[in-house]
Amino acid sequence: MTNPDPPTSLANWPAITGASVIGITWSAPSVVGGSAIIDYRVSWDQGGSTYSVLATGITTTSYATTTTLTANNVYRFKVESRNAYGYSTTFSNEVYIRAAAIPTAP
Repeated sequence: MTNPDPPTSLANWPAITGASVIGITWSAPSVVGGSAIIDYRVSWDQGGSTYSVLATGITTTSYATTTTLTANNVYRFKVESRNAYGYSTTFSNEVYIRAAAIPTAP
């Protein structure tokens, strides 16, 4: 048994992403290391140069955050997959998402 490959096809989830929510989707890895995928871990960079863990224990291939976002800031996301042996040794591709501006009242 070995670590799984990272998820693939990480992308913005446009049906969810908006002024106060960012959503991402991905595909399960094809190489799971001899053990089923248990869950995923999402990390993000909030505009600096360091990723930090945003969420763990995600059992679906999508995630949305309502964490306080700054309009027009660009956030970077990566995802790892986990099996009984541990997390993938690399991340998925990165996805860059710009938080939408909240419209002002007329």
